[in-house]
Amino acid sequence: MFIVLLFTTFTIYLVYELYWKRRNFPRGPCPVPVFGNLLALNNPPPGYEAFERWRKEYGDVYTFWIGSTPHIVMSSYEKIKETFVRDADTYINKTRLPSSDLFRGGEFGVIDPNGERWRDHRRFVLSTFRDFGFGKKLMQEKILLEVQEVFSKFDATIGSETEIPPSFDNAVANVINQLLFGFRFDEVVPSKDGPPSLDKSSVSLVAPRMFSAVLNKRK
Repeated sequence: MFIVLLFTTFTIYLVYELYWKRRNFPRGPCPVPVFGNLLALNNPPPGYEAFERWRKEYGDVYTFWIGSTPHIVMSSYEKIKETFVRDADTYINKTRLPSSDLFRGGEFGVIDPNGERWRDHRRFVLSTFRDFGFGKKLMQEKILLEVQEVFSKFDATIGSETEIPPSFDNAVANVINQLLFGFRFDEVVPSKDGPPSLDKSSVSLVAPRMFSAVLNKRK
């Protein structure tokens, strides 16, 4: 009797994991119970080849699982535009992150909010960005200038090793600096006070507080 009950329970669990919970999602690779598709992601490491393999097998829209959490991937520009631009109101809400409540006391800012609050913040940000040239030829000119600078740096180092991230960090910082302050950096600043280190400094300040909030919440 116990063996029959155990077998029935195991069968129901497999049916749920392999079919029932996936029935309303776009088709994709079959997840392994508990692990999802994590094992397939690491074959071969670091995992980006798995996404290309799944795109060829399942199309431009597919679902993969990390543990018990589904993730829907869109691999074509047209599908992304159709979903998030032409049908934006349907996908306006985002997953509520526990860190928003633990660290910030709720959904605030530009990225975290949902619904009407997000619409108000988005409207304000877009109107402010337009004042700085966002969506105008001025913004395009500044970005193209930095793109050309990045290409020039890479061309000058052909045949030798070079670090790519600092060049992109400097390019992004230069676009922002030109819009806000009217100047740019000619080279990547190696000093810890230079713009490429600002994001790392902010993470080093914020991360300990976030972990502390999570640990205190669990106590």
